[in-house]
Amino acid sequence: MADYGLKIKNINSEIQIDSVNRNYVFSEGADGQAIGASGGINNHNLTNPTPYPPIVMFRPVAAGTISPATNRLGLLTLTYSAPNYTAFQTIGLANATYDYRVFTIKDTRLGTDDYGLRIKNASGNLVYDSGFKTFRIINVISTSNGSTVAHGATNPYYIITPTHSGILGGHPAYTFRLVQGIHKVDSSNFYINLFLGGRIGGPTIGGSVSGTSISVVVCEYDD
Repeated sequence: MADYGLKIKNINSEIQIDSVNRNYVFSEGADGQAIGASGGINNHNLTNPTPYPPIVMFRPVAAGTISPATNRLGLLTLTYSAPNYTAFQTIGLANATYDYRVFTIKDTRLGTDDYGLRIKNASGNLVYDSGFKTFRIINVISTSNGSTVAHGATNPYYIITPTHSGILGGHPAYTFRLVQGIHKVDSSNFYINLFLGGRIGGPTIGGSVSGTSISVVVCEYDD
C-alpha cells in the first residue's frame, strides 16, 4: 500500500508515525511478578486477547549473578487460540522477580482523551491514536550469549530476539533443556545467556543449541 501523505520523524530522521504502518501501544502489564521457589514457568493470561502477535517486554527487578546463576528469566512462548493470542509464559530460576508490559495493535478501540491526534490508513484502520501510550527504543544491542553488556539506560525493559534454546546431555535417563534468559547486573548493565530450564524425557541425545548471536532491544516505558 502506498503512503498518501503524513510522515512524522524523530531527530534522527527515523519515521515514528505515517499513514501506513500501525503503532503498537500499551495493552496491559504488572509489577512484582515472581517465579516460584523451585524455578519454573509462570502463565500470564491476557486481559485483552489480540489477533496480532503481542510484544512482551520484561524488566528483572533484583540483580542476579553469573555463577551460581540467579534471578535469570526469559519469555518462553505465546499462546495462540484462533483467532487470538490469549496468554504468554515466562520461565526463570528460583525466586526471579520481574515487571512486564504488553503492547499490541488497537483495531477499533480508541483512546479516551477528549482531544489529540488520530490517524487511519486508506482502509480505515487505526494506525495512531495519541490517547494510547507507546514505548521508546533506547538501544538495539547485537551481542552473544555469555556476555555482560552496558545499555545506556536506567532499569529498562528488554525484548530479546531470537529466543535461543538448546538441549544438554549428561544423564542416561533424560536430557536437560536450555532456555534463553537475561538477568540484571545493575541498573545499567545486563548479562545474557542460556540457563537450565528443566529436563525432558528420554535418554541423553547429545547437546545442541539453536544459536549464540542475539539482539537485545532496550526500551523505556512511562506508566
